[in-house]
Amino acid sequence: MDTKRASLQQWLEYIEQAHPKTIDLGLNRITEVGSRGSLLNFTVPVVTVAGTNGKGSTVATLAKLLLAAGKRVGTYTSPHLYHFSERIQINGQCLQDEQLCEAFTQIEVLREKTQLTFFEFTTLAAFSIFQKHKLGLDIIILEVGLGGRQDAVNVINPDLAIITSIGYDHQEYLGQTLDSIAYEKAGILREGIPVILSHEAQMASLLEQTETLHNTLYVEAKDFEYNNDEWRFGEKVVKLTNIYLPPNSVSLAMAAYTILGERFFSLAELNMIAPDLEKIMMKGRFEQVIVNKTLIIFDVAHNPQGAKWLASKVKSLFCQGKIYAVWSSLADKDLSGIIEPLKEIVDVWCVGAICQTRAATKESLCKTLTQNKVSEVCAFPTITKAFHSTMEMVQAEDIVVVFGSFYAVSEVMESLSSFEREFQNNGLYKVDSRPSDANSFAISGVTWKS
Repeated sequence: MDTKRASLQQWLEYIEQAHPKTIDLGLNRITEVGSRGSLLNFTVPVVTVAGTNGKGSTVATLAKLLLAAGKRVGTYTSPHLYHFSERIQINGQCLQDEQLCEAFTQIEVLREKTQLTFFEFTTLAAFSIFQKHKLGLDIIILEVGLGGRQDAVNVINPDLAIITSIGYDHQEYLGQTLDSIAYEKAGILREGIPVILSHEAQMASLLEQTETLHNTLYVEAKDFEYNNDEWRFGEKVVKLTNIYLPPNSVSLAMAAYTILGERFFSLAELNMIAPDLEKIMMKGRFEQVIVNKTLIIFDVAHNPQGAKWLASKVKSLFCQGKIYAVWSSLADKDLSGIIEPLKEIVDVWCVGAICQTRAATKESLCKTLTQNKVSEVCAFPTITKAFHSTMEMVQAEDIVVVFGSFYAVSEVMESLSSFEREFQNNGLYKVDSRPSDANSFAISGVTWKS
């Protein structure tokens, strides 16, 4: 490949082939290559966010608060919905393809003969971009990809760590118990740094690590809490209205903002900044869109914990018709665990494969649904075919829930040619009104091709 002339798509295809495994945890390779390029040390505070669910929305909310306070923020998240450039943002803006290609070129030179996984390669590219902006950034926020202890992001020493939740996911890499999973997440901690834990993350192995490392601990529901449109942190009280983002993410992000203001730099009072979170939603997180007068919910619930949260949100809607689930997942997920919290509220399941090497087949999705005593199942070759066929079946008052893998939600969203695809500010967008518990974005006159 001609690295000087390669397009971003060519680079991404090349990087995917740079290592024989999609996932190969460990820090040796990324440390070796990152050290060659002096990419692993930053002069500004670094916040690392780990957890089973809620990482992306916590990063996005914290970045939103810091940007509102006038700080210059670099964020690294994964995966993406529409375009790879969503993963690396400077001040809430995606980078141009040329900037990404330039960073990839640098990593390709630095790696020499070292084989890097796709995630390692792209993580180093993010570090390279942040280094070039180091004189212009005030803070860097990094989202862990998988686990924590052996994840590529963990090569960086954070100044503040956030753990959003502990749940079952990636057990083949993180262990079969919640305590073993918590231990892996605790790998992002460093000696003496402040650590923020959600109330769900208070596992014994994690708490033991905080004691060993002498971390100052801030625990949700103990040291801070968000309840009834009011957030409290010690004697601080912030009133919140019209907040549509996940409460857990808002609470953790506001705690992080407070601690950063106390320890690292002067920040505006939260009471002045919090209104910037009003009427804000996040793409792909219980995102509600009306298409041809039918309510569609997009959600990247891809593990049992996420599916349980999604089920509780769908239950809160007043549905007079049927609920259709358009679902696809990766093969290595706990498919039964994803189905369980939703099977009592979903009337019809429509499944199809996604365009990904790790994807579950439509046959395996159907088999798992049958094993879980789900009878109303329609199988289609692809997830987009499943969605389009579902939209031909729906009646007035029905609700369609498109969920599962990021890849599934992305493919369906992309199939809507009228869908708003701009992705800035880490996927946060303003909602002017929410008729019938849906946002104001509506598409009409869409025809479905079978």
